[in-house]
Amino acid sequence: MAAAFTIAAGKGELDAVIYNAGNNPPTAFMGITPEFFQRFLRSCCFSAFLVAQDALRHMLPKR
Repeated sequence: MAAAFTIAAGKGELDAVIYNAGNNPPTAFMGITPEFFQRFLRSCCFSAFLVAQDALRHMLPKR
């Protein structure tokens, strides 16, 4: 991910980031196992945190 932001920043200022993990298969709530929910959190929430943090490393220095 860091390499992608470095390449993008080399082409100009980074003003926005769009993130979409797309990991939400239709599942009945009662059919969700703790393991599935943990994978979902890791792929959607935790990875969004990592992307945002990496993006800010390139966006904040320009201020």
